[in-house]
Amino acid sequence: MNETRHFRRPMKACALFFAIVIALSLLSDLGRELEGSSSTVALQRTTDFLEMWSVGLAGLASEWLAYRSWRRLGLARIGPARYLSFGTLAPIVCWSSVYVIAWTAGLGSFRGIPVLLHGVAAAGAYAPLRFAAAVGEEIGWRGALTPNLGALIGPRSAGLACGFAWAAWHYADILFFGYNVGTPAAYEIGCFTVSLVGTSVFLAWIRLASASVWPSTIFHGVSNSIVYSVFERATLGDSRTELFTGEFGAGLAAAGVVLGVIGWRNLANAKG
Repeated sequence: MNETRHFRRPMKACALFFAIVIALSLLSDLGRELEGSSSTVALQRTTDFLEMWSVGLAGLASEWLAYRSWRRLGLARIGPARYLSFGTLAPIVCWSSVYVIAWTAGLGSFRGIPVLLHGVAAAGAYAPLRFAAAVGEEIGWRGALTPNLGALIGPRSAGLACGFAWAAWHYADILFFGYNVGTPAAYEIGCFTVSLVGTSVFLAWIRLASASVWPSTIFHGVSNSIVYSVFERATLGDSRTELFTGEFGAGLAAAGVVLGVIGWRNLANAKG
């Protein structure tokens, strides 16, 4: 009886989270379909921002309805410097490695230091918006869902399950709303899923170990800030390049596997 009570609230929180995310995603997709060709760049960016925050709203709503509190989301605690540094440096190392390998292997050409520095400046200019959007997603995926799944199925399985949910949430955008680079859809979805599942295991570790959502938020914000503004801008490539670089390439999938292994090993002693 006590065990049933122990699982009741996390189960309720997870069910509510998925129900709200699905409902808001369907509304968002319907809105994009109705916009059609009349959609402007500004409107698309606004829609993207709101869609990312729909995950955060699902996290806030499900947590409140299940626990009548937001304390478990990890918003009040900044987290130890160790995990904040992991959140900052890991995406920089991952993306740098992917593109340096591409440049040295002839899969793309490096356009030079001035272009790279210009990209860094652009990334800095857009960083506040990127981080504001990342907060929305992370409140949902890592703030609410990961700990509740951890209480139900353990931290390692929670990292995997959250990763698959995180990836699947993007599939409609990849298939129908232009969130892709034009390589075969099955290839894009495969690489994207591997990278996000591995990354999710890593983020589950730094989320649970730090008892804070901010290290994973920093990771998400830094990654979103540098991939297109810095590395894509600094790369002159062709169709081969797209198969390796970017969010839908094999390079980031491999980096996701490495992150996943690191997270998996450290999650052995983590608490759900």
